[in-house]
Amino acid sequence: MPENPEQPREFDAVLGGEVAPPIDGAVLGGLEGVKRRLAVNSFEAKSAALQDTLNYGDNGLDIVIEVLNNQPISIQKIAYSLLKTNFHPKAKQAIESFNKYQIFECIYCLNGHTDKIISLTYLPSQNILISASQDTTVKIWSLKTRQLIHTLNTTVPAWKIYFISTSVSNDGQILCVGTERDSKIEVWNLQTGERTHVLQDKSKHNSREMSLFVMSPNGQVLFSNNFDGIIKVWDLKTGKKIYSFDFPSKITLLCVNPDGQNIVCFCDGYILIISSQTGEIKKCLPTDAMCDVWFYGNAIIKNGKHVVCGIENYANNPEVVFIDVETGTIIKTFTDKSMNIKTIGFTSNAKILATGGVANNNNNGIIKIWDLQKEIEMHVIEIFQSPMNAIAISPDGEMIFSSDDDMSIKIWGLPLNNQEK
Repeated sequence: MPENPEQPREFDAVLGGEVAPPIDGAVLGGLEGVKRRLAVNSFEAKSAALQDTLNYGDNGLDIVIEVLNNQPISIQKIAYSLLKTNFHPKAKQAIESFNKYQIFECIYCLNGHTDKIISLTYLPSQNILISASQDTTVKIWSLKTRQLIHTLNTTVPAWKIYFISTSVSNDGQILCVGTERDSKIEVWNLQTGERTHVLQDKSKHNSREMSLFVMSPNGQVLFSNNFDGIIKVWDLKTGKKIYSFDFPSKITLLCVNPDGQNIVCFCDGYILIISSQTGEIKKCLPTDAMCDVWFYGNAIIKNGKHVVCGIENYANNPEVVFIDVETGTIIKTFTDKSMNIKTIGFTSNAKILATGGVANNNNNGIIKIWDLQKEIEMHVIEIFQSPMNAIAISPDGEMIFSSDDDMSIKIWGLPLNNQEK
């Protein structure tokens, strides 16, 4: 005979403990008992009741899903954890439709820098985080062990560091570091923590300031751009300049498409598609952008569409723009009048965007997470009186990394279980 889920079982709580209950006593068993405990205004009672629900099969699973969508955040976190380890299709569907960012929390911090951190780069293939600071160091962190792997001591004087650029090869072997106030780019071996080359063009036409640089997907070539409008191509094995391309104006967006065949740049209101081998301009597309667009990353979205993302600082009102490389058109624009956007990150499928900056009505640092498809704000993380300097997001959107003025790196994610802490 099938069990009745409304009846108490051996794991149910019984009023009175080990003492036999009176004949007219209440037995807090079965699903009805679980529901009654979930209705109690006590975190401990709700938590204990949730742990029991999955003992009741599909009926218990339905209760966990209901709790996920209708209980306080502290209880939602427990429900999410239970559903994440359940392989039932209903559990998977509930997880996928739930806004997980509303239960994100700071799960741990990384400390070691002695000045403001102004750049964060996550490398998923190695599960490492790269942080660059105004203390003139770049630190390499293992997120698996939460330990520092290397500290790279750059040769850039501290007074020159306002912004630090980094570019890392897909295999995590090579890192390039430079600042906008110095023409040198340092090349580092991430496995040994040793500097292998310093890239610097000593010709009379070389600018003393570096603007942007980006590595080819195979990690063999670096493309750099000075404010003088010259794109230089470097051999990272030898540290020698291979050739250069001259353009009439400064370039504010520079990236390489995923197959490494073309360079994409923004120059005087135009998107230029340039052969990475010959420097030939394959396409010159007028874009809707009204002024400089500062590059933040590549994305390949549905149907193989190649999109680049940047911040357009128009009339001191920064906007996040997504530009279709094939047409030069801006396909999405995000403006947030409640904050000054300083830094952004987005997932590899361009579905989730994270913006970081400072609230306009106070000095609080803010991270906002956006659903790019629905164009809605999903969650806000606020850091009291500490402006946001850099953020990054993992390609799958499961982790967000941030740095503010307290010189630490905060890792945001779903609540950890006891084994993960």
